[in-house]
Amino acid sequence: MRLFAQKVGCIELEDAASEVVWGQFSQVVAAGNDFLSLDCQQLSQILSSDKLCVDSEEEVFHAVMKWVKHDEVRDGDP
Repeated sequence: MRLFAQKVGCIELEDAASEVVWGQFSQVVAAGNDFLSLDCQQLSQILSSDKLCVDSEEEVFHAVMKWVKHDEVRDGDP
């Protein structure tokens, strides 16, 4: 939803979607496709926010590793 809001330039929707991502990060990561389709800059924006709610930094680490592994597959790297 956040990506769609950015594409169509709807700031209010983007803000609302960002709040969901920050507040329900583990569910967003588990859902997969939207999280995995983020580019590096978008992922960095999410992870650098003080609003990001996670139980531990390890949760963020595992999410980033999931994203990196998916990005390697998408780019054709082993």
